[in-house]
Amino acid sequence: MAVISGVLKGPMGDARVGVVIELRAVRTSATVVIQARSQSVTDAAGRYTLSVEPGQYDVMITAAGRQPERVGGIQVMLNSATGTLNDFLTIPGETDLNPEIVATVDRMRADAAASATAAKTSADNVVSAMTNAVSKVVTDDQQVVSKVLFSRPVRLSTGTPESSNFVPSDQGAWVTWNRTAASGGTDFINHRGTGTGGYHFWDTNGTITNNLFTINSDGAFLQRSNGAALNIQHQFRDSNDVQKAALLANAATGEFTIRWLGTTYSIGCRPDGFVSTPKGTIIATALATPDAVVDAVSGFTSAPVNFRGADEASFNNPNNYSIGTWYGFSVLPTTATGLAAGVEQGKPVFFVNARTGTAHALKNIYVGSTAVVKVGDYGLGGTTPVTYSDMTNTGQNTFYNTPANTAGAASNVASAGIIGDYDGGSRWQLGWEQGALKVALATRVRVSAGIWSPWYAMWHAGNTTVDANGFIKKASPIVKLFGTGESELNDQSQGVTTERVSEGVYRISGTLGFNADAEWGGVDGGIEIPTDRNKLPLVWVDYEVDETGDLLIKTFHRVDFTAPKFAQNVKVGYKEGQPIDIPAGRWIDLRVEMPVGDEPEHEPVPENEEVPEVTPEVTELEGDEEQAPGETPSPIKESKE
Repeated sequence: MAVISGVLKGPMGDARVGVVIELRAVRTSATVVIQARSQSVTDAAGRYTLSVEPGQYDVMITAAGRQPERVGGIQVMLNSATGTLNDFLTIPGETDLNPEIVATVDRMRADAAASATAAKTSADNVVSAMTNAVSKVVTDDQQVVSKVLFSRPVRLSTGTPESSNFVPSDQGAWVTWNRTAASGGTDFINHRGTGTGGYHFWDTNGTITNNLFTINSDGAFLQRSNGAALNIQHQFRDSNDVQKAALLANAATGEFTIRWLGTTYSIGCRPDGFVSTPKGTIIATALATPDAVVDAVSGFTSAPVNFRGADEASFNNPNNYSIGTWYGFSVLPTTATGLAAGVEQGKPVFFVNARTGTAHALKNIYVGSTAVVKVGDYGLGGTTPVTYSDMTNTGQNTFYNTPANTAGAASNVASAGIIGDYDGGSRWQLGWEQGALKVALATRVRVSAGIWSPWYAMWHAGNTTVDANGFIKKASPIVKLFGTGESELNDQSQGVTTERVSEGVYRISGTLGFNADAEWGGVDGGIEIPTDRNKLPLVWVDYEVDETGDLLIKTFHRVDFTAPKFAQNVKVGYKEGQPIDIPAGRWIDLRVEMPVGDEPEHEPVPENEEVPEVTPEVTELEGDEEQAPGETPSPIKESKE
């Protein structure tokens, strides 16, 4: 079998890389069937190697995805020497032989025969000369001072080179065979003496000698790049010389590549420290419990890891794919283009703090296409609601606030409230005035875009009152006066004081008199007296303003003589018009006028100071007016100032 090897070059002397050289058998020989094929692909340096059985072959070249092209034919003989493809292509074939060439060949054969005879004689002389120099039986060291050519296979001696401890006595290269019985192995020993030792493998073209690789005395395998061949390769080929996998190292950049499935997939160990994979990684072994994780990462300190956990998704165990991190992990943009406002290249937009168990997003998190509401959105969960400068243009359901004099607001003071809707057009607004200790609440609605109803004030316990008869009325300063002289005040009547002076007489201080609001019947309508279940008044009431400006409220027993006896309000010991306290459990509502601005503090009367008693005066009957049976004269009504 002949070996055809060399470097495939182009017209400019450049190495042809990745070219397929294929030999096709032209006819059947003793070892090759017609059309049998063998091929080699040139490597990064243009090198190729073909081991060829004797026979006649067509040489086909395929490069750069083109169709195979026949470049010639070769004849491989049993005794063909190793050579390049060019050597075999330039050997003349049978069709190239003419009479002159045949004659030349015959002369060359005759010369070769003569040379062979001379060589035989010379060889005999050499053997005779070497008989005493190299002996088959002498056990002492023997030296060969010139090159030795072995024309036939040579078998090395069996056993150890020197002794059973397998340590040669002298420095040099030693070879033995079958040292371990029946192993059939060959042993290479280098006795380095005082040198550095090691094995060096070389290759030469007859002009330049290149070191292919070295195995040093520590057992390290060293391979060097020669010339332009920067990629040092270890290829793994099948029996058909097809590459199945390879290890490649770029001697210039330091990049290392693992290639498999031919040249389909590669893992790149990049010179920048990153590793690139063609698809991904599959983690087979699981760390399925927290204890397993703790044991596995105990020596990692702060180094992050990713690993396979239990086949579940929960807080109980590491999940199917897990990230182990000393502190946390983040997601960040590596590009500077197309970034939203506030997003910066290289800065996280999302991070998880593994120590606190919290996740943080720079902008927002979405469920599907809907953003998750976060604290502060629409005024929820925070202390700052959404501020509007025009309440006619509000498009979101939210908590809001408005500064004073906002267009479309319920009033010209600052406000805060809620905006909601039924759909995009039908909406509602509910707002509270801000800046004062009162509850001023208003609302309005919209049935179509842009058209709002007027604002309507809402009545509540702060701006209404329930009168002595259970009716709700609009509140102004209201004083609920009870028979004991005690009272209840609403927000507007704060500062008023009341006291019982005597039976049926009560003093009201801290007012400017009664409120003149017509809704309550004017000045004289500012009093609401209690009634019975038949809506009949229980008392008469009168008032006056004393010299201090206080109101004196006077109540008198009232009998309704026109009503049935059960409804006449007859009380033992009291006659019609006689002073009487306000009935227990009932009260009189007084709608008063309060001072504007700072109010003077009420100065209570000292306990040891007597309060002048006020007794009602009785009027005399006029003309033909008759007194009803059991009736006492009506009190005199004084002018009201």
